[in-house]
Amino acid sequence: MSLLKAFLPKSGRRTLRRLSAIRGLDRRAGIHSGYLSEATAADPRRYPSLVSFKPTTAVAASFIGRPLSMHHIGEDLYVFSDYNGVLYLTRMRGDDFYHMILSATDFSVKRELVQFNVYSDPSDPLSGEYRHLCLIFPDRLCFDLDELEPDLFPLEAENMPALENVCVHLSRLFGTNRDRLYASAYNDPRNWDLDTATDSGAANAWATTVQSNTLADGNFTALCVYDGRVMAFKPNFCHVVNNTQNPFRVADLLPVGTESPATIAEVGGYLFFADKHHVYRYNGESVDSIGDALGIADLSGAMAAGRDELYYLYVPSVNRVFVYSQRTGAWGELGFTCRLPLLAMAANAQGCFFLDEDANFYMAEAGENGSFLFRFPLTAEEGSTEIRLSRLHVTLYADTGATLYAHYTDTSGRTTSLLSYTEKESGHTRHLVSRVITPNDRGGYITLRGAGAVTVHEISVTALESNS
Repeated sequence: MSLLKAFLPKSGRRTLRRLSAIRGLDRRAGIHSGYLSEATAADPRRYPSLVSFKPTTAVAASFIGRPLSMHHIGEDLYVFSDYNGVLYLTRMRGDDFYHMILSATDFSVKRELVQFNVYSDPSDPLSGEYRHLCLIFPDRLCFDLDELEPDLFPLEAENMPALENVCVHLSRLFGTNRDRLYASAYNDPRNWDLDTATDSGAANAWATTVQSNTLADGNFTALCVYDGRVMAFKPNFCHVVNNTQNPFRVADLLPVGTESPATIAEVGGYLFFADKHHVYRYNGESVDSIGDALGIADLSGAMAAGRDELYYLYVPSVNRVFVYSQRTGAWGELGFTCRLPLLAMAANAQGCFFLDEDANFYMAEAGENGSFLFRFPLTAEEGSTEIRLSRLHVTLYADTGATLYAHYTDTSGRTTSLLSYTEKESGHTRHLVSRVITPNDRGGYITLRGAGAVTVHEISVTALESNS
């Protein structure tokens, strides 16, 4: 059943059916979504088309050759690229670019970057005397993050396992290799000496092959640190590493997981991640599935980034970028048409960055002049001739400084203006009521666009269904 016919009357009388409990478009509160009254059994969050950002713009970039992946540490962005068979790592720090050459020849392997702070006096970490290192895996290389033009050098660790996923917690480097989980010695990512019968201690390295749950067999796929603990993911399960020193203990945590660390992001105190079919939000105690509103069955290859209580999710199957607002609990869609499938995403204080396979580099930036675009469908079922709209009425609130344009577009593509509003003077919230229109057609959609803080108070529709 279509959205419109679900709330149309069944006789020939003109009857008012109001779209109730509209959640507004307040840019300052993030992304919102309107929804119909419960009688329609419709959820327009399945039509996420509200944008609350400055337009996504192309960004100048000076990385070399064909990009392979993108990462971020602090405010710096890093891009691996292939230039004539040579693997480059470019650091983008503001407007400055610095290139490093890696000797690796395998460009298809997944690479991870992680920051490790080595304390000069491990017994007094608060002294502030430590070295900031960036570790590169699986290449086992590192460089000094504090140097403007750093040199790459090997970790030189004899017993280091071939780590596939890595994270840093409690001055230890944690990593996985297939179904094994490892932790380095304290304050030393080069020391992987395990406890022995004659040498055991809390500062030693640690490893386990124990499967703590029969439902969780298989290989590890991702690691992250959340809520002061290391979380170890598998495709359909998540473990947690307990204890603060060697020996650590692995326990079951969640009956859901992820296949890629690229979907993991911490936003507003919550941990977000996705598998092939669902998007999850974990608060440290329970996990919720929040992606059903997207109406997308295939999330394979999804990537994500998080900033400003917003979770950006790129879905390759539809080549679109969706945004979830932790403040409002609603999905929106970024107003960004991908020229090519995206290759990587990363976020820092400047914005959320996107890199596609043709080296196009974009940034979505939040700001006071953030724009929005909200399209609300009002279309009757295909083939239906007895239904026509006879009245549309939209009521909105707009804060000082907002701009707003509302249009109704019928099924033939003809557009009628509902209202336009611009208020630059200081003052209180303005109450707007559009002029009522009588479209007298089979339906279409309402488009609201503008910038600033705008709230939808009411959308009402009068529709007629004939007896013929």
